[in-house]
Amino acid sequence: MAKSSDGTAPPSPAPTKNVVNPEAVTPAWSAAGLDLLIILAFLTVAFLLGIFPLNDTDFWWHLRTGDLIRQSGKIPHVDPYLFGGPKDKPWIDLHWGFQVLISLGHELGGIDLLNLAKAFLITLAIAILILARPRHWPMEVMTLAGLPALLLLGGRMYVRPEILSLIYLAITFVLISNWRNRPWLALFWPLVMALWVNSHALFVLGLIVMACGLLDAATLPDAWSPSRRKWWGTVAVGVVLGGLACLLNPYGISGALFPLKLLGTMSNPIFADSIAELESVPHFLARAGWHNPNMLLLMGTQILGALSFLVPIVWNSLGSFKKPFEPEESVAEKTKPKARSRNKAAEPAVEKKRVKKQDVIAGPGWRPSVFRLLLFMIFTLLSWRATRNSQQFAAIAIAVTAWNLGEWVGYLRTRRAIRDGLKGIESRPTGFLGKFLALGVLVTACVLIPSGFFYRWLGEGRQFGLGEQPLWFAHEATIAAGADDMPDRFVCFHNGVSALWDYHNGPQKQNFADARLEVIGPDLYREYLDLQSRLARNKDWNSWFERNGRPGLLLDLVQESSAAPVANALAHPDWRCVWFDAMAAVFVHRESKAAHRAINFADRHFHRIFRKQDTGEFAGLQAEAKAAQDVAMNLLGPVVDVDGTMLRAPRRDLAAGLLLYAHGLAHDALLANAHPANVWKSLAMIASLRNGAIAADPTGRYRKPYDPLVDLERLRAVAAFRKSLEDNPDGFTVLFTLASLFREGKMAEAAIPLYEHLGELSPINATQRGVQASLPQVLASLRSQVGTTKPGNWKNLSELDQQVNGLLDHGQVETAANLLESAYPREGRPWEVSNRIGTLRLHLGDPVGARKAWSEAPDSPRPALQKTRVALTYLLEERYEQARTLLQESLEIEPAFFEALYTLGVLEVDDGYGHRDEAVSLVTRAMQVAPGAAAQSALRELQALLNSGEAGSTTNP
Repeated sequence: MAKSSDGTAPPSPAPTKNVVNPEAVTPAWSAAGLDLLIILAFLTVAFLLGIFPLNDTDFWWHLRTGDLIRQSGKIPHVDPYLFGGPKDKPWIDLHWGFQVLISLGHELGGIDLLNLAKAFLITLAIAILILARPRHWPMEVMTLAGLPALLLLGGRMYVRPEILSLIYLAITFVLISNWRNRPWLALFWPLVMALWVNSHALFVLGLIVMACGLLDAATLPDAWSPSRRKWWGTVAVGVVLGGLACLLNPYGISGALFPLKLLGTMSNPIFADSIAELESVPHFLARAGWHNPNMLLLMGTQILGALSFLVPIVWNSLGSFKKPFEPEESVAEKTKPKARSRNKAAEPAVEKKRVKKQDVIAGPGWRPSVFRLLLFMIFTLLSWRATRNSQQFAAIAIAVTAWNLGEWVGYLRTRRAIRDGLKGIESRPTGFLGKFLALGVLVTACVLIPSGFFYRWLGEGRQFGLGEQPLWFAHEATIAAGADDMPDRFVCFHNGVSALWDYHNGPQKQNFADARLEVIGPDLYREYLDLQSRLARNKDWNSWFERNGRPGLLLDLVQESSAAPVANALAHPDWRCVWFDAMAAVFVHRESKAAHRAINFADRHFHRIFRKQDTGEFAGLQAEAKAAQDVAMNLLGPVVDVDGTMLRAPRRDLAAGLLLYAHGLAHDALLANAHPANVWKSLAMIASLRNGAIAADPTGRYRKPYDPLVDLERLRAVAAFRKSLEDNPDGFTVLFTLASLFREGKMAEAAIPLYEHLGELSPINATQRGVQASLPQVLASLRSQVGTTKPGNWKNLSELDQQVNGLLDHGQVETAANLLESAYPREGRPWEVSNRIGTLRLHLGDPVGARKAWSEAPDSPRPALQKTRVALTYLLEERYEQARTLLQESLEIEPAFFEALYTLGVLEVDDGYGHRDEAVSLVTRAMQVAPGAAAQSALRELQALLNSGEAGSTTNP
């Protein structure tokens, strides 16, 4: 502090309410504490969004390449992994820095450490974007504005080079946003670019952001004044050095220009039309609609970002802030009376307090940032070009939206504080309500993400946690395919499996093509897709393998579309399936050394081992059952060319073994306490496929006597669908399939509520929307069938029978069963009525109600039949022990009772577990008393399964 001539300090200026320091707008310690909590909560949301199991297939070829670089000390220039296309394919691997990092991280802490490191780096990038702002910008506004974009970013938080690009992008944004008064910040940019160009090919984004920053600087009012020459000189040095830093990569000018080559590659229609992450947003919307949650997040984020520009501009244009600030003018001086005393000595010695420009607001008044506007426009266009670009857009959207609204609201609050000061009103900290609101929203997000609620809303199957996504990577199949007696070359579908092949078996054993699009190029990729299509259509694919030395074939089983190629390879006489699990199937040519491992699925069913205490296996059991079921469904139908040529006949023989194996796995999953809805759905679909092979007319079967040959599998399907709906009432596929079964069977009353519920659900794809569009017509037809017939009074049994038949004529099966139950008290109910009620209940998918009707029948003329029917209800519930006991008791009463022999034979065949001998004996006995040709045919199919299971085969090790 300056001193007076006598050495004493001058008196302190009298405090005035007119002088407003912007720090007065900065919250007091309590509000600052809330700001700290808001920051921590926002960064916690970012970190939690990054904590999900690894599910990115490209990770594996990155990891393998990082291992090879560390082992050899060389960065690749030529592709080492593929045998497809020209030899010595050039490879510009600008990701090498990232690959070395994940190789080190994987060695130190495995996938868990990499997941944690990824979440930390994302959080660091978000912290850079949010925290490097003026203090008077309200944190609650910035975090709430950036939250939608952060949630959108969560959809792409993979262990990929993009994570490092987020860091470099955030640093570049902050450097440019703060260089107006600190031009020396531009000198850090060359270091950023040198690191970026050796981590990710998207280093070109840094050049785009820098160009936007320079354009913004050139549009400022004083941009070309003499006082700014030094600023431009400093920034120019940083920009030029940053551009030259792009040459500091192992490939020199080729590496620096690589993004241009990559742009041409990604723009090729062959890639854009077949790879999901390269799909444009308009194309995605046309295919999937607007109801996709991730698309809603993208649209919401873009709209909010646009509003962060428009709202402040419109607000200002309405005249709320026409008069600019005069921050360098003394507020105390401005508010003095116009009449001044000529005797200056008489005036009090008051130090004139000037409010510094940077203390009040950045610049004279508020103006939209050209830099942010350009970034938002460019990255919005990029995000619409390909869905994969949503990650970079989301990062920019967090910064742009948060900085726009934070700056504007901070401006409003500062302006209000200055006005209050000019009016003599003491300024008070503001925004407590907003701070508590923001904190509440962020804390809620911190709960919803780990709980899984957020991911269930997204509907993408992600979960909170570390490690790898369960049932996502075909490690065991890929390792098995790399065994010594396997071919040295493989074709892998899809290309995500190829990446896993690179990791486990490359480069010693090569595969045809993988997901490195810049390496394989459009020609090889087109050949790859053509081969995949021919395999799916079963058209002239084997000749390709013959021409190329008979490489092995590794086929993914996670996607339903993969079932057709697996079915066609399984049906081809020259190929042998030597591995099959929930994730993938492996095939080799019959002359391969590994062909002796060929799998017999019936044999695998009868020899499988299940540990009932190992409940952790249930998900794999259910998934493998689903895979076998999908392949069997393809085998049951023919493959026909567009001109009508039969390319493959139905293979019921192969499908039967797969369905048997699938049913056994699903039954095991049920015992292992698996997710009941999914397991019952699989059991229902398997039974439906078995029933479809019988091809019996389902119309009005509920009015006819129960026939195990015709009705058993259909009733198992209906009961299983009902059980699935108990655990998941909103299962769209289950609702639709069960409703269709009821509709086909002319059970309109049972179908109507299922179709009505379908119409109440939110569709997630075009297929579901199409189903819902057809519902009004379907429901109108069903309601017309039901009509207005209602049960009424009846005077005698003849009238009762007429009412029951009338109800059944109109598809009112449940109402008819209820009428019979109310008309006949349990104590005196005839067996014929109990049997009829039980049959109706079974066709409704109600084995419990059927069991009650049959077991409580007071006077059965045939105890063996009664026990067999009650056993049937247990079989429909997959309760084998109870069903087996009753069926054995029935056969003790009537050893030649065909229905009991057949039902118990089916049970023993389905159970497996060493029950093959019992099944053979039962089927043989049933053949001796079979009532007709249909029964003989059904029993011969069971015998074929039993005989194929006896042959034995090698199963998965």
